[in-house]
Amino acid sequence: FLARLASLMPESMWTTMYREKQAHARTEVSPEEIMFDEQIPAKGPAPSSFVYLPEMRLASSRRMHDGKTVKLLVLGNRGGAGHTHEDKGSFVLEYANCTIAMDPGICRYDHPLTPVLKYAHRHNMLVPVGLEERARPDNPMAGHVDIDASGDGDCFHAKMDCTKGWVKYYRRWIREYESPSA
Repeated sequence: FLARLASLMPESMWTTMYREKQAHARTEVSPEEIMFDEQIPAKGPAPSSFVYLPEMRLASSRRMHDGKTVKLLVLGNRGGAGHTHEDKGSFVLEYANCTIAMDPGICRYDHPLTPVLKYAHRHNMLVPVGLEERARPDNPMAGHVDIDASGDGDCFHAKMDCTKGWVKYYRRWIREYESPSA
């Protein structure tokens, strides 16, 4: 899979991931991999320090702190998307290859825990408690949770208004991520 994507987009991170997999994997090489390998550069690009995908409603930062990598991924939401977790406005934070804050992942869709793992209170979200019902955002949401983001190798800023899906619980809910230096 990685070999095919890297051959189609040789100047992309697919090449970097493919070459990293090759360096660490001790498995047999598939005939398809052999066929694509000569089309793939020996080395891919370095990861970007800032990625902003406004249409996908996500932004990420990758910077160094004390010689170790800090990664932050901020997630918004496209309005009308129904097959989603309740974590509109959540984030994933990693430092030195250790995950500090994350969503719990997911299991097979037929597993009984699948719906529970999508709950907002299982993510790094502020969720009202002490209510008769389980607090959750509208799904699907009527509007987008857009991210306003900027950054580079030294700083990162992201801000989003998460109120749209939570109007039943919050008058206003703004999440902001600010890191003025590495």
